[in-house]
Amino acid sequence: MELQTLTTSPRGFMGRIHKTKSCGSRKTTLAKAFKLMKTAESNWRRLRGFKLLADVIKRVKFQDGIRETEENQQDIALESVHQI
Repeated sequence: MELQTLTTSPRGFMGRIHKTKSCGSRKTTLAKAFKLMKTAESNWRRLRGFKLLADVIKRVKFQDGIRETEENQQDIALESVHQI
């Protein structure tokens, strides 16, 4: 009795890989991207606090939804001293 191995040669997949590498022309790529974005847009939710988004990107610190400034940090430090 002889056992056969089920190895596939890489040459068998070359045509399939080559065909899926390219999306076609620039026009069809943009059309596909537009269609995907329109589909995704139907599931999006409106962002609350979008005016603060620029501050979040700039890594401004917030404490309980309030922007932390040096004055706020000093007030917080004073409050913690008074609690002790």
